[in-house]
Amino acid sequence: MRRWLCSVMMGVWCVSAPSYAAVPKVQTLNAASISGLLIEDHSVPMVTCHVRIKHAGSAYEHPDDAGLASFTAKMLMEGAGDRDATAFRAHLDRYAIAMDSFVSRDDMNISFTSLSQYQEEAWQTVAAIMTQPRFDDAEWNRLRDRQYEAFKRAETQPSSRLSQAFIKTAFEGHPYGHPINGTRSTLERITPDAMQDFLQRVLARDSMEVSCSGDVTVKQLQGFLTKSMSDVPQARTEPAALLQPIMVKNHKEPIFVQLDEPQTKILIATPSIDRHHKLFYAAYVLNHIVGGGTLSSRLGEELREKRGLTYGVYSALRALEYSPWFSVGFSTQTQRATEGYEAALAVLRDVIEKGVSEQELRAAQDYLTGSFALSLDSNSEKVAYLSLMQRHKLGTDYLEKRNDHIRSVTLQDMQEAAKLAINLQQSLIIWVGEKPYEPSTSNKKHTSTTHEPDSN
Repeated sequence: MRRWLCSVMMGVWCVSAPSYAAVPKVQTLNAASISGLLIEDHSVPMVTCHVRIKHAGSAYEHPDDAGLASFTAKMLMEGAGDRDATAFRAHLDRYAIAMDSFVSRDDMNISFTSLSQYQEEAWQTVAAIMTQPRFDDAEWNRLRDRQYEAFKRAETQPSSRLSQAFIKTAFEGHPYGHPINGTRSTLERITPDAMQDFLQRVLARDSMEVSCSGDVTVKQLQGFLTKSMSDVPQARTEPAALLQPIMVKNHKEPIFVQLDEPQTKILIATPSIDRHHKLFYAAYVLNHIVGGGTLSSRLGEELREKRGLTYGVYSALRALEYSPWFSVGFSTQTQRATEGYEAALAVLRDVIEKGVSEQELRAAQDYLTGSFALSLDSNSEKVAYLSLMQRHKLGTDYLEKRNDHIRSVTLQDMQEAAKLAINLQQSLIIWVGEKPYEPSTSNKKHTSTTHEPDSN
């Protein structure tokens, strides 16, 4: 469920003409100061729901307490009320409830899927972990020891090393730069009392957003929320701190992370534009053409098909609440890493300088609009969209208008979006692999371009 918002851009389905399949009706709800969205689907007796607690993620903990938000969320699954961890898991099994809690850098999240006949019990369980979490010492010690082992494994995992280097450099000096699972030293300082205090500080009904899809009506759902959430405070005792917007910080030279691996992993990241920019949908279509989900993308054609450098290469538009960015990533043989890096940059420069063709634009629009219905095929996928709509304040008619937005993109929009959404002047390059980076030309040449940095 952590990857819901990424999964809505994936899938492999091509069409030769636009698809106008009906989109599901989105309904609003408000109960006990909790706002939400619902898609009713009574075809299967199941319900999936997601609760977002705004401004309760890792960016809202003190740097000395890095990991506090993440492990507060994880410990919610380790018992509540008179049920210890074992009894709590038995309770979920008894009612066939799949439940999870986790944090992002912005928010805390609780999600569940249950049979519709047990959804009231599911909501009572959500309320219990919010208002009666146990935070038992034994379970905290177990989770902490498991995380210590995860830290050791991460030292030899290219993806983990790359992610760590990106977050540390891109968001240096900003709360987004906190390691989301903390460090050994910060975890040693965290106590069950600190978790309880953090939860009490961030938990409030007016900070919650609910997204649900399945066999439930608005009236039923509002009834469940009103009954189950009565013990949750209506408002926080003090407002959440306001974070400052931050653009991904560039670095004069590529950052190299030494790791004894036969392949080198490369990330290219640049500041980009957010969902409310007038050219966002142009950037969204452009990303699909560059490398956003199919092997026929420009990066796929150049690095995989023509050069045989990698099994897969991707590009993506990503965003936290206060920071949007564009990224390209791939792995390749160490001896061909420089070739792959320069080939990827050449693809990006070509898109910025020359744009895309009419044929590429129409093909991307057909794909993105035609495959849209497939991304609304399950309750979890519908909930992903509902959560996205609330997080970015896209309006309840987003599902109806989304394809029209994509169809309205022009070649001129694409040309302008490329210069804003892919900002190579401010690029951050990270290499993880066996030997140091040895470019054939300077990074200054790679990052030169004719457009101004994004000022959005």
